Amino acid sequence: MSPVTARGLRTTIFHQSRHLKEQDTYDCSTTCPICGLATGRSIVGRIQFDPDILLLECHNCHGASASRMPQPRILEEFYRQYYRPEEQLHVTFHNPARFARHIAGLIPHGWFAEKNLLKILDFGGGDGSLALALEARLPIEGQITVVDYEEGHAADGLIRWERSLDEAVGPFDLILASAVLEHIPEVQPVFGQLFARLASGGICYARTPWVAPYMKRFKPFDFTYPGHVHDMGAGFWNRVPRTFRLEADLLASRTSIVETDFSRNFWRTLTAHVIKAPALVEQLVRPGAPDPWWNYAGSWEVLLMKRD
Repeated sequence: MSPVTARGLRTTIFHQSRHLKEQDTYDCSTTCPICGLATGRSIVGRIQFDPDILLLECHNCHGASASRMPQPRILEEFYRQYYRPEEQLHVTFHNPARFARHIAGLIPHGWFAEKNLLKILDFGGGDGSLALALEARLPIEGQITVVDYEEGHAADGLIRWERSLDEAVGPFDLILASAVLEHIPEVQPVFGQLFARLASGGICYARTPWVAPYMKRFKPFDFTYPGHVHDMGAGFWNRVPRTFRLEADLLASRTSIVETDFSRNFWRTLTAHVIKAPALVEQLVRPGAPDPWWNYAGSWEVLLMKRD
């Protein structure tokens, strides 16, 4: 797989911004790279100066993207640093088992009825830790395919590794796209590719950052560009079936689980829980609202089911 189209769970360089020159980028200001329409976009905030790179929110899909995208050669270099053998391992989620337990809890138990084998696709799944932990918690056996830039080694023989979505043979009953879509400049076709590989009645779990409200309120704000080029929050995900004309239903759309845990990073974890608490309360009061009042959840997750 091209490193421009997926990433794993390691995030060392994704949390470090890098200033790009104009020749290192290309213009992406007229058409939304998420939904592909040119229906108008509003300025959310500034990502960098010289050249000016802005975060623009699409009036159609309500996702936000950088006005200039990094050239493929820049991302190739960026990802080569990311996948260096000597690169210290960091994870976006401190405890894959806790994350897997959370996702398993979102899936309706009756969904597993009449299934003997669950085909799982983990897109941008790194070493496959999440998929393995989730498969271990499910009531039926799973067959795992991981699509990522580099093949993992932690679970040799238990996972089928592919470097491209084109090589991932579906259909899949369960697709995971956790903390990956925000890194892909030309992301619009990826939504179609993922949905095309989802079996009828299949479920897709996705998780993305939602920091655009912070960029509006706090200036300057570090968007961690070019590792992150998109921002997809509640307003975006609650409209995904309409935006992409998907025959699908949202089973869950909520502020995402906190990535860190108290044992490793107490204050960061406490802050995250405090920030997300109003969103959880609002979901009890206003279930199904497309645009929440509380916009500072920091990230969002959805569970989407393809209709039979």
